[in-house]
Amino acid sequence: MYSGITMSLFWLPEEFVEWRLDMPGPVNILNEQAIREWGEALDVLENTSGIRGVIFTSGKNSFIAGADIKGFPSLFSGSENHVERWAAHCQELCNRIETLPFPSVAAIDRFALGGGLEFALSADYRVISHGARLALPEVTLGLCPGWGGSVRLSRLMGLDAAITYIVEGKTIDSDTAVSRCLVDLAVKPEDLLNESMALLKSRARSPQLWQGRRELKRAPIQVHSLKQKDVKVTTQENAYRAPAEILHLVSTSASEPFDKALKAERELFAKLAKSSDARNLVGLFIAEQALKRRNSISSASMPKADVGGVVGAGVMGGGIACQMAVSGMKVILKDIAQPALDLGVNTINAYLSKQVKRGKITSSEAEIACANVSTTLSDEPVSDCQILVEAVAERFEIKSSVLSALEKRLPAGAILSSNTSTISISDLAQTLSRPEHFCGIHFFNPVPAMPLVEVVRGEKTSDETIARAVAFAAAIGKTPIVVNDGAGFYVNRILFPYFNAFNLLLNAGVGFLRIDAVMERFGWPMGPAALADVIGLDILVHADGVLQQAFPDRMLHQVPVIAEKLLGEGFLGKKSGSGFYEYSADLPGTRLKQPSIRAEVYAAGSIAEHEIADQEIVDRLMIPMCLEAARCLADNTIHSAEDGNLAAVMGLGFPRFRGGPLSYIETVGADAFVRSASLLKKLGPLYESGPLFKASKASSQLVL
Repeated sequence: MYSGITMSLFWLPEEFVEWRLDMPGPVNILNEQAIREWGEALDVLENTSGIRGVIFTSGKNSFIAGADIKGFPSLFSGSENHVERWAAHCQELCNRIETLPFPSVAAIDRFALGGGLEFALSADYRVISHGARLALPEVTLGLCPGWGGSVRLSRLMGLDAAITYIVEGKTIDSDTAVSRCLVDLAVKPEDLLNESMALLKSRARSPQLWQGRRELKRAPIQVHSLKQKDVKVTTQENAYRAPAEILHLVSTSASEPFDKALKAERELFAKLAKSSDARNLVGLFIAEQALKRRNSISSASMPKADVGGVVGAGVMGGGIACQMAVSGMKVILKDIAQPALDLGVNTINAYLSKQVKRGKITSSEAEIACANVSTTLSDEPVSDCQILVEAVAERFEIKSSVLSALEKRLPAGAILSSNTSTISISDLAQTLSRPEHFCGIHFFNPVPAMPLVEVVRGEKTSDETIARAVAFAAAIGKTPIVVNDGAGFYVNRILFPYFNAFNLLLNAGVGFLRIDAVMERFGWPMGPAALADVIGLDILVHADGVLQQAFPDRMLHQVPVIAEKLLGEGFLGKKSGSGFYEYSADLPGTRLKQPSIRAEVYAAGSIAEHEIADQEIVDRLMIPMCLEAARCLADNTIHSAEDGNLAAVMGLGFPRFRGGPLSYIETVGADAFVRSASLLKKLGPLYESGPLFKASKASSQLVL
């Protein structure tokens, strides 16, 4: 009947038709070619008589992964009207499925996401395999559904149920899909086609059945059926507005006529598509996919590490060991003191218990992970390790001594690494006999929750060692980004100018409660004072000292350091119960925080020379971080702007919709950013940008 590159139509017995989606590549993506063929296939169906029904199937082991996000930057570069016309065309394709003169069934295996679910919602009936997932995750890209998904989902599930899935982008499992009347049947994967075909045949006997289904799907929801729905629209009333816009769309369109609701959806889609939020989020998504492919290629030929070791059984070491064990590795956890080993084991048990409670792993998987870890006070078991991560105290002399001793125990081809967060890998390698097998593998705390791992290349680190370290990090469920050596590497190097700027604000008389509130509204998950407490003031002050020594021209403090004063009185932050905030237990598993009186006293020593507006607080904190990120790109600490943006988002919690520090400069505009920095030059060298940006303009824009 029809044969295209991405989809085909076949006659089946009894005058039924199979519409098979089978795009080149591992999954079905509705790209420009597929959208064109979608229309051509509909032309054939609409002009062929005698068809009793159509079944939508996939030639893959899944249904449709969604629209082609890689094509969005080009699409969104056009006018808002251009984007709206594109969405209107895709809406019309869905409408044409819905108005075919015979019934349709979508057979959904594994997943139907975004545009893939919108395609399936256009069918009259849906059959899903057990365990399959459905979602409209457009909000995670700063967008709303654009092909009618918000309209149809609301009318199929009911407004209250649909809002959560549309506004928050949550996944709908197969059981929920059935109970909420989103799909008609959930079946075993091996029965999917037969059951879908049986449903189609039964409904084809009576036009009233499938025509009535269409009328119900297109009917507005009566106003009296609407309920108030509490939905997590924003975090701390931050500047990411897409969820609020989508909530308003869905709530107001539900009672509108079908065509009017579709028009409102595509208008909002076009509006959001032209926003900096969508540009940043789409850019991050594309960069993440490219990074995964790059890491996969570089590590494809590397041998899998089955046995690994962690030396230093503190909270960080325990977290690393836990991550390795959950991934299936045999782990040797070593320390020189039994209490330290006990702490490591307790850390592992706590992490596993938390993951079981959250449904991330089962109890049996937690037991297996525990069994994968063996502890030792001896050096001898280390000789079995294919990769070893040193996680002892952040002191050069201690790390250097431990690494030298461990290297002698390791097999000749094993990878030796350090989890240091600030110390030069090249310096640590100086006492090693095989520096080519040594690199940094820098995890972030808490290890199970933080996706990023910095793989640090020292001066003598071999390409093979880097590839094996990348393969190891990916195998245990982390996202590795390769950075070149230097004090603080990338993430900590850009973080500490931010903390330095925070300290300047405190000394200028701005309260840390206000600073935290402003930065949370800006989009950070927590402000700098709360972040300092989470990191630990002892760790913060030590790392700050390393970076001051490495970059004295701009990172040396010119005013008293409030964190040092608090540390001097024994305040360590959240782990000790006191830092900038006082922490106390409330309900089980929760902790309350109140501002520390001592911190308020230390931070109240100055009176601001002028009224400091919220935007100035943002500028004072963001400009030093972004400038340092630009320096890291200029001196090849990071290999690309995309890596720098991703690392900041995954390692620091940089507001995702802001795109990362380098994208933030682009969003503000390089000229406007430089002007803002120049207005703050009187505060010190943290805000010096001239030479960097002059160099960037001379070399085709260093910063994006």
